[in-house]
Amino acid sequence: MTRFPVGRYAQIAILLGTLLFLLVWASYRETRPDWVRYRALSDPASQPKVVEIRIPRWSVVDRCPTCHQGIEDPGSSHPSEAFGCTICHGGQGRFLDKDLAHAGLLGGSNPSRLDVVDQTCGRTAPDGTACHGSSTELPRNQAFRVPRSLMATMTGVITSLRVTWNAQDTFEPLFASQTVGSADGLRTLFPVPFMSLKQVPKARDGRPLLTDRLGHPISISGKWADDQWRKFCARCHLWSTRESGPSTHLEGCAACHVKTSKDGRYHGKDVTLRDLPPVRGERHELTAAIEVDQCFRCHNRSSRIALNYQGWMESDGYGTPFRHGGFAPSPLSGERGIMHLAPDVHFEKGMHCIDCHTAVDTMGDGNLYGRMRDQVEISCPDCHGSADAEPRFQRIEHAEDYPVWASRSLRMPPNEPGHQVALTRRNGVLINVRKEKNEVALYSKVSGKRHLIRVITGEPGIHRIQGHGSSSMECYACHTRWAPQCYGCHDYYRPEGLHYDAQARAPSPGRWRETRDYYRFETPALGRNSRGRVAPFVPGCQVLFDALDGQGNPSPEGGRRVFHGKLYGHGIVSTPTFPHTVRRETASCVDCHTNPKRLGLGNGIGRRDRGNFERLGRPQAEGAPKEYVPEGLADSEGRPLQGTSHAGARPFTREELDRIFRVAACVVCHQSARDPIYENFDESLRQASKPEHARLEAAYFKDEVPMKFPAGDLSEAEWESHPTMSNP
Repeated sequence: MTRFPVGRYAQIAILLGTLLFLLVWASYRETRPDWVRYRALSDPASQPKVVEIRIPRWSVVDRCPTCHQGIEDPGSSHPSEAFGCTICHGGQGRFLDKDLAHAGLLGGSNPSRLDVVDQTCGRTAPDGTACHGSSTELPRNQAFRVPRSLMATMTGVITSLRVTWNAQDTFEPLFASQTVGSADGLRTLFPVPFMSLKQVPKARDGRPLLTDRLGHPISISGKWADDQWRKFCARCHLWSTRESGPSTHLEGCAACHVKTSKDGRYHGKDVTLRDLPPVRGERHELTAAIEVDQCFRCHNRSSRIALNYQGWMESDGYGTPFRHGGFAPSPLSGERGIMHLAPDVHFEKGMHCIDCHTAVDTMGDGNLYGRMRDQVEISCPDCHGSADAEPRFQRIEHAEDYPVWASRSLRMPPNEPGHQVALTRRNGVLINVRKEKNEVALYSKVSGKRHLIRVITGEPGIHRIQGHGSSSMECYACHTRWAPQCYGCHDYYRPEGLHYDAQARAPSPGRWRETRDYYRFETPALGRNSRGRVAPFVPGCQVLFDALDGQGNPSPEGGRRVFHGKLYGHGIVSTPTFPHTVRRETASCVDCHTNPKRLGLGNGIGRRDRGNFERLGRPQAEGAPKEYVPEGLADSEGRPLQGTSHAGARPFTREELDRIFRVAACVVCHQSARDPIYENFDESLRQASKPEHARLEAAYFKDEVPMKFPAGDLSEAEWESHPTMSNP
């Protein structure tokens, strides 16, 4: 008789036990399928029943709500009874088995991902209805526009970084977060390269990730900037996600149109989604009325405009705020605390970012732009006018004109034919700004609240002084209350260890660390931006770079240095910006015409006619400019001390400084912007050279003559309390 080893009996027993388990499980599944169990989780007392959505005109039968009981309706613009589930999500809606039903889902749990958006948000429905794409009208073709917008491409950030780190010698954009082509097919932006083959991340199966999300190849550049961007900056764009924390956001269209919680999880009524990993919407809901909190998810770094707008300033690791003897809880990612300063007046009035910014500002217009200033179409005079020109308006003629249908999904009173809506400087439409009789009103797209707009056209005062109009100065040059200024950006690279490549979504060899010298919010410097107008400048960024070896010592290939280049000067960079801290109160004439910090000369003391202002020095990195002052754009002769990543931007020249300082002596007495001497300043200077003016000066400074206020000007009490006379 053949005898089996004991081990063989054990194997047979295990096999028979497994078969018995599978038979029992199959029998159980037959009587208790997935959908029955999910229904029981939602409501144990309910009787199992199949729930389905039928849309005959599209031959859609979706049984998804059978399992996803209690899931929220996407909203009034995408009601489930009209669209079902698979029209957006894909998958097999007729099946009740989880695996079969989820086969073919587009974008996983997020059908708005940009790699599938043309099949989902941009699709054409079975009856020929165009959703958010497939339209010859670009305003209606968001699926085409958004992947080409700067929030998706990040081209401006990429170009600035690569130029100032000597990775390219042109301000012309070359790279984007993913491969993208222009509408005319004549131009293509390629994905940001890897620094070297050593830095290429690997997939879970061990293969190198040498293509972007669309399958296009990624090149090798040998440039530090590319690795730095992939591991730092790449977390914030529409092809990326943040899984948790204050900056949590989804990718694609959902980054803006779906609210997220700090833990990145679903918190709605559908129990099948609650325990799934991040990142997911807080609810299964869409909105076009996007609040400040949603913009804050991304715009809390770099220029920090969402922080500034709310009056929040990122605090250093020392100082305030304290609470109960220790640092207050950090409301920002990266354990950053905040201090509370004056918010932007528009935020104070209850306005949200989209109340000013248009769909073109955020979603683009289908063109590939190299810089934010090229894509953003809104400007202050579009609503408030200028000294000489009122805002422009366009009459709505038809019920399907853009301002009419675009307002339907917002919370503002809808537009109708006959309404007059404002135009931007590039002839775009401000759908929520109307001319109503003799008033100009803005309706909030989020709350519907009506805001009366002050139009400054024809008003006397500073807007009419030579050199102070909107053609010479950005309105926010005066109306910026404060700006965050981060001085001295130190970047350290070490070859050992792994650092998450946010672009490839996988760890990559080579670690980066970044520190700064100090952080301030005092009055920012002024200079000329790329449009030739006076604007605030902030550090951005003042990079001192260290490539270190495994022991933390300077490596032969990098060392400690500041980048130099003909295109930008050197890597101690300051750039023009709009800080989004607009206030009715402005700096005084004295502050702008006598303050060296305001004029880009740095903090210090001294006399303009006796050479440079005195400044504190600092240890120099190799290659740093000899006259390097963190807060100074130029010396008192107008010679630049800092570089710039904005083509055409610059500090004031010697001639411009002379003109600015020429007013300094006058504003001691003539502090009102409505003083007649400023109506023709050259003539006033000639009058000031006469003996009579010298006698008046002498008498005034001996306190023998009281201050005179011109006829028709403000009273003394009004003048002293006037917002244009208060220092920031």
